[in-house]
Amino acid sequence: MKRCKITKKSSCMTLCFLVAILCGTLTGILTPAYGQWTKHVIDDNLDGAAGLYVADMDGDDDLDVVASGYNVNIVLWYESPSWTKHVIDGNLQEAADLCVGDMFDNNTLDVVATRYIGGIMCYEAPSWTMHSVDDRIGGIQNVQVADMDGDDDLDVVASGHDSKIVRWYEAPLWTMHTIDPNLDGARGISVVDMNSDGTMDVVAAGRYADKVCWYEAPLWTTHTIDPVLDGAIDVSVGDIDDDNDLDVVAAGMDAHDVVWYEAPLWTKHIIETNLRGARKVSIADIDSDNDLDVVVTGMDANDVVWYEAPLWTKHIIETNLRGAYFVHVADMDGDGDLDVIADGHYAGDVLWYENTFIVGVENETPLVPAEYSLCQNYPNPFNPSTEISFSVPYQSHVKISIYNVLGEIVRELISTEYSPGIYHVKWDGTNDANAPVTSGVYFYQIKTDEVLITKKMMLLR
Repeated sequence: MKRCKITKKSSCMTLCFLVAILCGTLTGILTPAYGQWTKHVIDDNLDGAAGLYVADMDGDDDLDVVASGYNVNIVLWYESPSWTKHVIDGNLQEAADLCVGDMFDNNTLDVVATRYIGGIMCYEAPSWTMHSVDDRIGGIQNVQVADMDGDDDLDVVASGHDSKIVRWYEAPLWTMHTIDPNLDGARGISVVDMNSDGTMDVVAAGRYADKVCWYEAPLWTTHTIDPVLDGAIDVSVGDIDDDNDLDVVAAGMDAHDVVWYEAPLWTKHIIETNLRGARKVSIADIDSDNDLDVVVTGMDANDVVWYEAPLWTKHIIETNLRGAYFVHVADMDGDGDLDVIADGHYAGDVLWYENTFIVGVENETPLVPAEYSLCQNYPNPFNPSTEISFSVPYQSHVKISIYNVLGEIVRELISTEYSPGIYHVKWDGTNDANAPVTSGVYFYQIKTDEVLITKKMMLLR
């Protein structure tokens, strides 16, 4: 599997101009027009489509899709670009949520899946050997993987809708640790370092408790973000207002609301008040304007929509995906923009929507930057990989490095001589030992003899 890929795309005029405008180093006029979403079918016969995840499962540098079918008791992955089906488990009763990670530290992606009636399973690639994480917790709704205890292996975090529990399971023996024993209707969770202290915290929504809260590790102190979000069902985390702290976006399924909470006081800001059955939320910079937008499914409305920051202008992606359920954002076709992947629980569909737009360029400008620059990584937040673009005005030795919130170097991406131009380097979320790093905030830095520029990014596993 390739870990870092560096290219100089001098022949790709459109992308070079896009990067240059975002970095502010060129003066040509570029106007992207978003709103065209071409639908591509991955599967139109996955009865009760539920869990959904996007990752490069076979290490061939394109993105595959992992999904589950609640009504047909199946977990499978689809190999791009032809979407060939590979069954992981054909007999997981009431298969629900799932996620992907290198659970056994062997440079292959494994799958963690849940069944609603109770149970968390870990499937070891490539033979998909099943390991039981927990066969007791009931009503499993969401599952994520992260290194919760800082021991360089991936643990499992899950919420139990019926059992009212939020827990994490310590690898490799899956020792159970309770985060909250009484979050009624525990649903969406997000694992991230909320207070930048180097430990992973948990943000969760309780549908019947009608609240959103975050739990501060290691004692799991409860901080209430919103005590009255009717049908609070999902959460996502990102720096919405670009003030270097983490905000929270949430969906209220019964309120039909989508809101974001501004840290640290958790001031509530309305994004939408009439998305029927607001279900899943995802945060990403859809229009490449260096702020975070919000993508949401409306399960009762059959809609997939995105809201453009900062005014939260509503843009329709899909209006007829019956039971629109899970949603992810990723560059599915490798063309440098963000596409949307969604499933329909009642339709039995797994789809991806290609983000197509027209770029017009006026005033021909030479592609030689006037100064050093470091662009915001794209996408951000990201999973599993992100691209960092930078410009070099003249022959220089350039070093690009990744740091954690403690200032420790995580990975040195490049350290070499560059001629003038615009360059792009990918980071796949691994450290110098090629081990996956955990969710959280990271800093990336360009260093030359002339400049030192640092920017922030977020990895959400």
